[in-house]
Formats: sequence, structure tokens, C-alpha cells
Amino acid sequence: MGGLQPDVNYQDAEWVITTHSPYVLSSFNTLMLAYKVAQRSEELRAEVERIIPARCWINPNDFAAYYVDGGTVRSIISEKTGLIADNELDDVSEDLAGEQDQLLELSRSVPRD
Repeated sequence: MGGLQPDVNYQDAEWVITTHSPYVLSSFNTLMLAYKVAQRSEELRAEVERIIPARCWINPNDFAAYYVDGGTVRSIISEKTGLIADNELDDVSEDLAGEQDQLLELSRSVPRD
């Protein structure tokens, strides 16, 4: 019974999502890119909608993403593309990989029973 109802209009909803996931951030980029490409022409709009339904698109003008660390906050949206900057996605992936490496090293340092 849970989940989003297809006939409910969430257009005026505001969401705050915290994540370190490069997959989530990449998904937001995909939904914003779909919106941007669809704005170029009606023909492109129809093609984009075959890939991603229009109800899922995100207008980049209605989206913000920030990096928060050590009491500072900065936008990670590229002024050039209007999407989350690629280097920010790479940095998140590197951070996660580093944490995973540290955990694996810890795991290897303790003898198994």
C-alpha cells in the first residue's frame, strides 16, 4: 500500500535529502539532464519521455546541492552545466572507496575465529 501514488501532484513539495551516495547524486543529474534536453524541442521531449517519464524530471532551477564540512557550506552545482559538478561526484566516490579500504584493512588485521 505504501509508495507514491501516480495521480498525486508533488510539484509543490520541497525535499531535503542528505547523502554521500554518488549513485543518488548521479540520479539527480540524470533527472535534471532529462529536463534540460527535453526543453530543446518537442521532438526531443518525446524522445526523452520514452527514456524517463516527464513526471520524474527535475528543473535544475528548482534544485540545489551543497557540500557541508567543518562548519562550511558550498554549492556543488556547476555554473557551466547547471548540474552537480563531475569532480564532486568523483570526490564522493573516492571518499567512500577510502572508507571501505580502511574498513577492509581493519577486518584483515583481526584474525578470524
